[in-house]
Amino acid sequence: MECLMRHLKSSLLFVALIGAQLVAHGCATASSPDRPSSAKHDAAPAQAPQEHMSPQHISSDDLPFRAVGPVAEVNGKIITAAEFNQEMRLRARTLAGKEAPHEAVQSLKVETLERLIDRALADQAVANSGVEVTPSVVDAELRAFKAKLPSEDVYAFYLADVGITEAEFRQQLAKNYQLRQLVVEKYGIGERDIALEHSQRAFIESLRRAASIRRMEDNIQAGIRPATADAPVSQKEDSQAGESAATGANAKQPVDKEEVRKKLQDQLRQTR
Repeated sequence: MECLMRHLKSSLLFVALIGAQLVAHGCATASSPDRPSSAKHDAAPAQAPQEHMSPQHISSDDLPFRAVGPVAEVNGKIITAAEFNQEMRLRARTLAGKEAPHEAVQSLKVETLERLIDRALADQAVANSGVEVTPSVVDAELRAFKAKLPSEDVYAFYLADVGITEAEFRQQLAKNYQLRQLVVEKYGIGERDIALEHSQRAFIESLRRAASIRRMEDNIQAGIRPATADAPVSQKEDSQAGESAATGANAKQPVDKEEVRKKLQDQLRQTR
């Protein structure tokens, strides 16, 4: 069966850059198409384990790397420890319960930090763009997204597994639309142009070249122990890392997804 990520690649575009980490249960993790093409952080990520673990169930102490303070400053905007740790939770699932090469583990630190920098740059570009997006446009974006999925259950699984609400996902889709319009306008291409993906990467690279970026990698520490699914995440963990604010994803309680998982597995078997 083709990995579900491939079915969504053309419609997701920059969604991964702005926080929507698409999870396809049972699919191997491919190299992220949304990351800059710079060779310095192109190391291949580890393969996703068959037993999937929700990010809400990975303690900060179980992460391969954990931030204890701000990790970067992008054009004056601080990327917090809480943001880094939540992003690391999402990416650490590729290592949970699996013997991963040392290089794959080490690459997570750089890839996670660079992804957050790209996200901050994208958010800033969108905020300064003046591109308007109406509720009807977001409705159309959501319909297009769902059309790439085998069923509504897969969509429900994604929201529950990542730990975001539909309202939050709609905000991400709105940013995705705005950023896509910026790329189309800058490079004079159509939304369905085969060069769009390359232009997206070039756009992020242009933002990087013009940006003031200060990395604070000394605030990123190696993890204490291998990732397990034993300890739920609390807001207190990241606030004790030296920052008072935790991300919205950390504030959410773990979601019971067993029924959704069962339906998703059945759906994936039927699509093979």
